[in-house]
Amino acid sequence: MKTYSKDNMPSSYTAPILSGEIKEFEDFAKICLRAMGATLHQRDEPLSTNIKLDTSTNKRLKKRLLELQVQITELSELTDKEYAKRSISEIQKEIKRHEKSKRQALKNLHTLEYFKCRAITLEYPSKEYEGYKNFMIQQLEETIKADADPEMYDDAIKSLKLKIKNFNASKKRAEEIRFLNQNLLNVTELIQEETTRRNERNKYLEEILRVLDNTKTSKRTKPSKQSKTL
Repeated sequence: MKTYSKDNMPSSYTAPILSGEIKEFEDFAKICLRAMGATLHQRDEPLSTNIKLDTSTNKRLKKRLLELQVQITELSELTDKEYAKRSISEIQKEIKRHEKSKRQALKNLHTLEYFKCRAITLEYPSKEYEGYKNFMIQQLEETIKADADPEMYDDAIKSLKLKIKNFNASKKRAEEIRFLNQNLLNVTELIQEETTRRNERNKYLEEILRVLDNTKTSKRTKPSKQSKTL
């Protein structure tokens, strides 16, 4: 009985020939198609699965395309007054979020400053704790600078309030529609590119499958005398 070592084991493509599962060359040729990029859509299916054309669609891109179309339609149907009311409402919500963050930062500042004061005035056992003391102060000061500075929100709040004051509904709506239309164009092009690649893969499969199906015989052709001699 023939045994196989790790180095001479048949591949997953030729093993069915040796086991007798595949008796026709055309069937072997078809499973070898699974190693080609044209059958990437079947990568998670067993090799024994019949070759199928790719009929998939990119659901994420299709969904995004629909979302953009809806957004453009909604914006186009709004009056400038309606658009201004909606946009300014969103800006005001953003201002409130910054003001809330500013209040929290001020609260954090008071707490951290208190902790810093305690770290400075604590009666340490000896001068050996100077490094420990300085470390605590350093940590508190760095956190105050990064997360407890109420003034860090002032510029954003000022900018948003100025945006409301100078808000031009007609201009902003036109800019937003142009931006959405460009996104729509980009997504449409991506879908078209994917469709082209899918069609090319399917054409590759259709042509070779047609050849294999036309040449397949009901039984394996016996080797000629010439091939035996060779």
